[in-house]
Parts: sequence; C-alpha cells; structure tokens
Amino acid sequence: MLFRQIKKRVVIFILVLLVVFLSNLTFAQERKAVYAPSIFNDNYLESKLRVGVENIIFTQVIAERLEDEELTENKIDFLSNMQEGSQELFAKRYAELFDYYYHSFEKRRKLFRLFEEKEKKFGVSNELKALSFLLEELSLANQELEVKDFPFKLDRADSSYRFYEELLNELIQLAEVFPKLPNQTFSFDEREILGFELAERQVILTFDDGPTAITEDILDTLEKHETTAVFFALGDNFMQGQGENLEVNQERMDYLARALDLGADVGLHTMTHPNLVHVWTEEQLSYEFEKPKKILAEELDHEVEFFRAPYGARNRRILEEVYKYYSHHILWSIDSLDWHSDFDEEIIKERVIRLLHLYDGGIVLFHDINPKAANILAELIVELENSRFEFTNLSAVLD
Repeated sequence: MLFRQIKKRVVIFILVLLVVFLSNLTFAQERKAVYAPSIFNDNYLESKLRVGVENIIFTQVIAERLEDEELTENKIDFLSNMQEGSQELFAKRYAELFDYYYHSFEKRRKLFRLFEEKEKKFGVSNELKALSFLLEELSLANQELEVKDFPFKLDRADSSYRFYEELLNELIQLAEVFPKLPNQTFSFDEREILGFELAERQVILTFDDGPTAITEDILDTLEKHETTAVFFALGDNFMQGQGENLEVNQERMDYLARALDLGADVGLHTMTHPNLVHVWTEEQLSYEFEKPKKILAEELDHEVEFFRAPYGARNRRILEEVYKYYSHHILWSIDSLDWHSDFDEEIIKERVIRLLHLYDGGIVLFHDINPKAANILAELIVELENSRFEFTNLSAVLD
C-alpha cells in the first residue's frame, strides 16, 4: 500500500514537471519576431511625440481585441496646449494621423478591470502595471517643445500593429501562467522592482548570467559612452571547479571589479541558475543566495544588495529567503528577448526602443552570455541619449 502511494506521488510529480516544461517550451515558441522599424528620428521632440503614438497604437490593438461595442471616439485634444502660431502647421501635418489614431478611455478602463479580476484570482499584491500605464491621460503637447516642420510622415504602419498584437499576446500569456510560473508580470511586494517605478525617461540596462568575455565588450561600450548599467552575476561564471576545488576565476572576477570601478551596479543571479521555485531545502537556498554573496564580499569588498531570480521565478517562500540576504528583488519591464533564436540584432534593438517609448522608460533585460546585446549596445545608447533618455542604475534610484 505504501509503495503504491509513493509510486503515485512520483508519477504525479513527473507529470507536473512535464507540464511545466511544456508550458515553458510552448510559451517560448509562441513569441513571434516582428520587425517594426521606427518612422521617428532620434531627437527629443519626436521622441516625446512617439510616446503618445506608441500608446495610441497599443490602445487601438487592445480595444480591437476586446471585441466590444463600437469604439467611443474620445479623441485627445492634441492642439490645446500648442504654442500659438504652430497649431496650423501641426494640425495640417497630423490631421490624418489624429483622425486615425484615437483612443477610448472607457476601453482602457475595461482592460484595467479585466486585469484587476486576474489580480484577485491570482492573489497577488498589485496590478499589471504595464497595462495600467494606459490609464494615465496622454498629453502629446509639451510646453517645453518648440513645434517645427517635422521631417517625417506618419501613416498606419502595419508592422507596428503586428508588433503590439504580439506584445498583447505576450502579456496575456505571462499573466495566465503566473500562478504556476511566477514571472515579471506582477510583483509580490514593494521590495520587488519591476521598472514601472522609474521616473519618466529613466532607463536601467541590466545584464544577466555573466560575467563572460562578452561582459568585457559591454564594459568597453559603457566606458566609451560614459553610461551605467547593472550586472546580475552568476556564481558559476565567476568561479571554476567544483566542491573543495571551487576557486575564483580571476579574469572574470576582474570584469566585475571593473564594472564597479565604472560606477555600474553588480547584483547576483544565484550560484547555479536554478528555477528557485523547484529548490526545496534551506541548505540549497543558502548555497544559491549566500555563497556567491560571500565570495563577492571577500574578493571585491562589495556588499551585494540586489538580486534577480533566474527566469523571474519565485514565490513568497523564496522571497522570504531572498530578503534575508538582499534588500531588493529586481525584475524587468522590458524583455529584449536577446535569448530568442528568432530575434536578430535589429529586431531586438527596435523592440527595446519601441517599448521604452511605450512605457517612457523602464528596466531592460539583456544577457551578457550572448553577443547580440553587446553588438547593439553602442547604437542603442546613442539613439536613446539623442532622444534624452537618462541612463541610471539601481543604487541611484533606490538610494
């Protein structure tokens, strides 16, 4: 009888692991690479306009997905705050755009309520902030901007619509699997940082899974452009050997030392990159959390404060352990998808820039085990700086 019970539990356990594996596999495969090139130049004026346009397109996609009654045409009064004398030119150039890209506040509220219901169902502490951003009233006019004869023409870009259709699929899938596969969609408490807490136009670049030789290339770019970032280091990548033979990989440890010298933040990403939800014993958790923290304290004289769980996977039990060693758990608002084989460098760069405009800033997830991020980093920094995005790090924001 006892044998049968044990056998039954083992079979159930294997089935659960299989379902989790297939869920992850299916989710990864369903993410489609959509190349949506920008029609905007990288300057502050067009960038501020783009924030509004990206939100209007996304709202349109959301409203169409809801398949509800006909859209209420609550158009934004784009001209109300424009400087006198500029309104005629502005209206002439963008009348067609404004006629087409309108949004409904009621539709956005309906979407928000939809995710509030999911929030109650999942029992998490706060709403899907990525979409609640849409509740805020948009104002494309800005008193600081001098309206000029813009050098671009706006029309309906089908690739932008396809991009946001896929983004909405992404967000909904993440929300749906959250109870079984906790991810970056929701935060459990105020010590978890998603990226939507940043001020407008603030950007934090983060790199997971290093240090590697690619980390050195990234550091070279950051130093050249006097830009900061955050590195979530993996213990297995700055150590070598096993058991009693475990020792520091000095070359890779030097990369982390250089990152600190350049003013970047160094956080931790566990010792071995497990899915922490599947780590059961306190001894195992201590090895993943405490071991690498002690090593960096000894080698770099650096007390690590920031942690990121592999895959963003954690639960309340895991977070209780995390907070014994770290002040904050850091997630992300923008996944570059640089890990995805279908996403080439140009698609990744355009995706990141587009989403930074949609949210007007945020925390970007990259990986310094893949050359894609290193290869696009210089162009990304230049374009975002030209648009007056501000690069910062966690120490500055959470101080």
